[in-house]
This record gives sequence, C-alpha cells and structure tokens, in this order.
Amino acid sequence: MIGLAVGSVLAFSTWSGGQGTGPQPRPVSLDALHRLPPVNAAVYAWDPAGARITLAEQRLTVACMARHKLSYRPAEPATEADVEWPTPFGRESLAPHSARSRDGTEPSTGHNPAYGRTLLGDPDKQITAHGERLSVSAPAVGCLAEAEQRMLGNQRARWMRLQILLQEAQQDTLEMVTRDRQFRAANARWSACMHQEGFDFASPAELVAHAQSAKGMSDGRLPLTDVRCKERDDYLTVAYTRLALFQRRWLTRHPDVLRDRARLLRRQDAVARALLGSVTGHSDSASGPNPTAAR
Repeated sequence: MIGLAVGSVLAFSTWSGGQGTGPQPRPVSLDALHRLPPVNAAVYAWDPAGARITLAEQRLTVACMARHKLSYRPAEPATEADVEWPTPFGRESLAPHSARSRDGTEPSTGHNPAYGRTLLGDPDKQITAHGERLSVSAPAVGCLAEAEQRMLGNQRARWMRLQILLQEAQQDTLEMVTRDRQFRAANARWSACMHQEGFDFASPAELVAHAQSAKGMSDGRLPLTDVRCKERDDYLTVAYTRLALFQRRWLTRHPDVLRDRARLLRRQDAVARALLGSVTGHSDSASGPNPTAAR
C-alpha cells in the first residue's frame, strides 16, 4: 500500500474568501483534512480493533488451510503507516509517495485448483449482498468464508451490505460536491491561479483527467503550480469541508449504517481478542498460536 504523504496545507480556521481578511492561516495536516469526511474516516482510518480483526481472520485462514495440509501465507497486517487515503481532489502535496514492502501473498488460487477450491470454496456457492445500486458476491464456503463466518456469525451479508453502502456514499457525496456553490467557487479561484501561470484547467478534476491522458504531465511545472494554487486559496480545506458536510447529511438519512457497522466491529473485535489471547500480547503475524485452541 502507498504510505501516507507527509506534509501540510495552508488552512484557515474559517474561510475568508481569499481576500486577505479574517482569521490568520494556521497549518492543518493532510491527515486531519482526510479525516473530516465521516464516511471516509470510517472506511479508511486505521485503528487497533481493525488490525486485530484482520490478524485474527488471517490466523483462522492459515489454520484452516493447514488442516487441509496446505500452506497459506497472507500479507503482513497493515499498520497505520500503510493507510492510503483517497485523493478525490487530485494532487495534495509534492511529497513523494512511498510503498512499504509487506511480505506474504494475497489470496490467490495460483495454478493449483485444489488449493483455490480449499481457500475460496466452490465457485458456484456464493453469498451476495446488495446496496442501493451495487451488488457484491463472496465465497459462501472455503477457508476464507469459514474465517469470516467465525468472526461475523450469520451477519456476513449485513456486513457486506454496509461496506457497499459506504462505497456508494463516497460516490454519491462526491457527485453532490461537484454541484456545490462554494466548491465551484473554489474551483474558479484555483483555475484563475493556474491561468496566471499559463495553464488552462477548469478544475483539479480536469487536470487529473489530463494527467491520465496520453499527454500526461508533460510540463514539469504543472504539479508544483497545482499544489501552490491549492495552497494559496486553501482549496483542499474548502473541498474536504464541503465533502464532510454532504457525508454528514448522507449519514443523517442512513442512521443505521455506522451504527450497525460499529456493532459488527465490536462483535468481530471480541472474537479477535479471544482468538489472539490479549490486546497487546499477541504477535503481529498471521503465523501464531493455533486459533482453534480458543474455540
């Protein structure tokens, strides 16, 4: 995973309209801005409970595969340094992204059909969950499914639906932001700043599309100018603040989503604590004491 870029942006405690009046600017970290939208914070922020749950699931899967005399070595559990926040408004800093190497292999059937069937189960046996628009299927049997069943009991489909709804919430609220008056005004300020430096883009989204095209970032000044124009008028604070507003409104209309997610996280964490033996005393590796001993 890509590590979190270290850096800060120039942010105002209250938006001053870029006129040089009002409160003095204060540094706000990108991490703080990423955490403003509550849906994003729920989905992407690292916490110890999530790490315990992942590790417990990994150990359950390893033990299940071992009972079938097969070896399974998952990737090392992610740490807080591995958090990869979405960047819906384009480049946020000039800090280089770095990827931490994590030993292990992601779930794969490889070239061994028996291995894949043991890990992922019968491909004709699936559990499907539906959001408001999207649907997702996952193995109903196999070692991965068995591990999830141990953690969630009969709530797997509900857990999957909650994950889908949160993904849809990110898509829907980002679309709402693009129609927001204050966000559009921020785009206009950014665009004017870019124009002064010889670049004509209506918004950072248009710049991202340009960067992904065949032309790409052909002008080396473009990334620097992009970031400086965002800093000059506090673009990212406006963007993330407005996104946070629309995500809070979405959650108000869907009050059960984070409530049920928290409930199921507590359930999984309780199982994980029992499997791992203690909160701090377990190894941070999937290869540890046999979790079947905790049954």
